[in-house]
Amino acid sequence: PVVSALLDSVWTASAACALGLFCPPRGTMDDLWEIELTRDKWVPVDAAMRAAIADAVNSTSRTGQFEARGFLYEVDLNAMVQRNKSTQRTRPIRRKPSAAAQEHEAPPPVAATAPPPVAATAPPPVAA
Repeated sequence: PVVSALLDSVWTASAACALGLFCPPRGTMDDLWEIELTRDKWVPVDAAMRAAIADAVNSTSRTGQFEARGFLYEVDLNAMVQRNKSTQRTRPIRRKPSAAAQEHEAPPPVAATAPPPVAATAPPPVAA
């Protein structure tokens, strides 16, 4: 049942895009998705969670569910967390754009530089 649900999740996301119903932002599913297991230790998510992310990207609620290690989890893209539905424990997730996606993103804005300061000059003396 889990494999079937996983395939259904992946198919749903790709089928919606193929039918023109909704496609994730360019690069979203090609990107590297990571979860923070311990403080500052980020690891790539597994296939089941990637399928849940695909569902979340294509969902109006921006959430998706998957099962792993005997627990039901929810991916919440609004909060950018994975939530264990039994314990309510959350872990942060993040998206690292793929190299291809970064090539298509607009470059960061260039900070405007102020013109050099102009030295103040005293007005000429008035003739009496």
